Amino acid sequence: MERGTDELRLVLADPAQKIERDRLTVSAWGEGLTLDGYLRREESLRAIAVPRLGMRTWLLVDPTERVLSSCETFAIPSVFRPDDGEEWGWSSGVASVFTEAPLRGRGHATRMLDLLCATLGAEDAAHAVVLFSDVGEAQYARSGFHPRLAHDWSWPPAAAGVTSEAALFGEEALGWRWGAHPVPAGRLVLHPSTDVLEWFRERERIYCSELGRPRPAACGAALGDSLALFYAQPKDDRLWIHWLSADSARTTRALVTAARVVARDAGLSEVRFWEDTDGFPHPDGLDEGVRGARQGGLPMIRPLDTRIRPADWRCIPRALWV
Repeated sequence: MERGTDELRLVLADPAQKIERDRLTVSAWGEGLTLDGYLRREESLRAIAVPRLGMRTWLLVDPTERVLSSCETFAIPSVFRPDDGEEWGWSSGVASVFTEAPLRGRGHATRMLDLLCATLGAEDAAHAVVLFSDVGEAQYARSGFHPRLAHDWSWPPAAAGVTSEAALFGEEALGWRWGAHPVPAGRLVLHPSTDVLEWFRERERIYCSELGRPRPAACGAALGDSLALFYAQPKDDRLWIHWLSADSARTTRALVTAARVVARDAGLSEVRFWEDTDGFPHPDGLDEGVRGARQGGLPMIRPLDTRIRPADWRCIPRALWV
């Protein structure tokens, strides 16, 4: 580093600094969008994320206030279940870790994450910090993050004439469908709020508008107590199943088929689903899918509560990605 690490500080960005970072990060995360389109995307997403998801933009600065690296955090409700009870609190999702090219290779991102985890760990009811790495595990392992196994399933859209016995639903039903759905079992569970799901819906709306693509007619499907949620990512021509809980192979098959029908009708070329660390409960319902090691989006966790171990985090749906 250019200066001693004790001279660097972690600060929160002001509105002008956020826009300045947007103009730099468009090269990294603005694929498919013009600069103006990317700036509109960030403004719209922050309008939801700042007040409702506790979004904060963090800057590592030197004594001259020069920004060396930046990132964002989102608050995710989480429940830790030690042997003697159940404790609700918060975990933080880290996103958009960025260092300008001339400043890379000097440890700035590592120092920023070290300071960030120390800051978040001092906050009340803090369980863990998680992120989804597109650059492998080594970069974040230096700051104490541990990788979790990651595999994807993918399908083509449904053929013409194919239907599903699952009932499709739109945004008007998303809140009560999700609110009625139980929190999964597990020692540490990060459970996305309805606000997180609406943030995904806003991403879909923005990209469909900017790229001139139709929005899917539904955002989820249900069959009995089983539920799937999905959203379009048109820049990749993909429909994501970002939540899937099913009680049998039959319901799994019906929910996946429903997603494939929605993808077909929206003109998307692929449906994709993240497998849990323990595997999916009814893999025989995922027939016709192709399973492979994940390319990018590697889940990593740094516990903040000393009772929590990385292996405690096992339910890792796409709905946690930020």
